[in-house]
Amino acid sequence: MTHDADGTAARERLRWGRSQWGRTRPAAWWHAAPLGIVLTVILSIAFSLIGFDAEQRRLALGIGLLCFTGPALALAWIVVVDRSTIRGAVDRPEETVENIWWDKATQHTLYDVVVVIGVGAAVLSLTGWEVTAVTALMALAGLIAADVAIRYVLARRAG
Repeated sequence: MTHDADGTAARERLRWGRSQWGRTRPAAWWHAAPLGIVLTVILSIAFSLIGFDAEQRRLALGIGLLCFTGPALALAWIVVVDRSTIRGAVDRPEETVENIWWDKATQHTLYDVVVVIGVGAAVLSLTGWEVTAVTALMALAGLIAADVAIRYVLARRAG
């Protein structure tokens, strides 16, 4: 255990943090790993039971295990970890300059999306083009992601 400048005991920070639960507060992975493994197995079994015949279920289960392991462990770690125990983590991330850039980027993207939707609706109504809803939503999602990325870079560059 370390001590602050005033001599009070401070919580020791670890690279991967400590668990939120438990009296001794072990490293977060002691709680996150079993939770992540259970979540991986549940998701993989559900994946293998959806749309695969009996011959392909083992293969689907294996693919599900490969694909869901990382995200399930990461999700479990996010749920389990006490953020204040991570070494190098910012205590108040909402006050960082990166968060301010992100807020600016997403706020301005909202205005851009409203304009694009209005112009797009006008163009479609005047030209008579027909676009499926799936195509329109995918294009809109791609546009939003690109707009946020561009605006974030511009906000970062402006400082």
